[in-house]
Amino acid sequence: MTAYGRALHTRCKCYEAALCAVLSRCAAVQVRKAWMKANLLVHPDKVRQRNGGDEQVAIADMIFDALKEAWGQFRG
Repeated sequence: MTAYGRALHTRCKCYEAALCAVLSRCAAVQVRKAWMKANLLVHPDKVRQRNGGDEQVAIADMIFDALKEAWGQFRG
């Protein structure tokens, strides 16, 4: 999308930067939504509530920790 600004006007760095900022915020919101959905699926307490066994809860806990770490790196 930022190519539109360059095609329309050769001196549109301000437009291009603003568009990138909007797209970055949208992407961050979508990543956060996907992250939250994944957390709900693999949260160890939720797995336990769905009658998950000890092995499933342990795996869910590892995945949950990996998701937290990935989110920290994304935000970081």
